[in-house]
Amino acid sequence: MVVVWSKSAINDLKNYSEHSKIITDGKIQKYIDSLIDYASSLSFTPSLGKEFLTYKNITIRQLLYKMHRIFYYIENDEIIIIQITHTSRDIDNVIAIMKTLIN
Repeated sequence: MVVVWSKSAINDLKNYSEHSKIITDGKIQKYIDSLIDYASSLSFTPSLGKEFLTYKNITIRQLLYKMHRIFYYIENDEIIIIQITHTSRDIDNVIAIMKTLIN
């Protein structure tokens, strides 16, 4: 399976990089790189994340990586990463955003 990053998920990573409280750019980039590598492992084990929400017949899964949630769904032979959020974010807001991304 192929892991595909949505524009929204890429923007989430960019925003985290720009607004992170991690002190050095090197640490931020290392963290983001390791998050991307971890998410890429879904190509071998797509059901690794637990089922989180079903919306419009799409089962969204959640994979935790340190202080972030990686939300994705499986479609045909692709794993679509739709959103990356910090674990401290209000989950109701996260769900609302995710629903707009799927529409």
